Amino acid sequence: MQVPGRVAMITGGGSGLGRACALRLAQEGANIVVADISADAGQQVVREVKALGRDALAIPTDTSKKAEVHRLVQEGVKRFGKIDILVNGAGITHRATIRDMEEEWWDRVVAVHLKSTFLCSQAVLDSMIKGGWGRIVNIISRAAFKGR
Repeated sequence: MQVPGRVAMITGGGSGLGRACALRLAQEGANIVVADISADAGQQVVREVKALGRDALAIPTDTSKKAEVHRLVQEGVKRFGKIDILVNGAGITHRATIRDMEEEWWDRVVAVHLKSTFLCSQAVLDSMIKGGWGRIVNIISRAAFKGR
């Protein structure tokens, strides 16, 4: 998967699978926009990407908030001129039975997993259409197939 000259935006890019995707895409030639709720985690990935010879930008973002997603994409396009690849990797978990889960936690989990994917995908479309090329990858957890 060679992607030289492409720009990839990874949500949840500061750790776990998001971090792994950011580093792999950088190894394959992409510049990286790291979106993570943790500024420190995002900056660490930026340092790792730069050590691989690619450029990167970290923007602390709650991807369930439209205004923050808009700012994320604007900053990425301002820095790199485009977004070609979006990896929707942001996710959270809250272990509780359905009987014990509070409505606020339910709303938060749905917002981070579902609303975030919608908002980020919607926000990058103009850049992808303008560039005539784009890829959106949605990462899900195996927990989606087996309740806890």
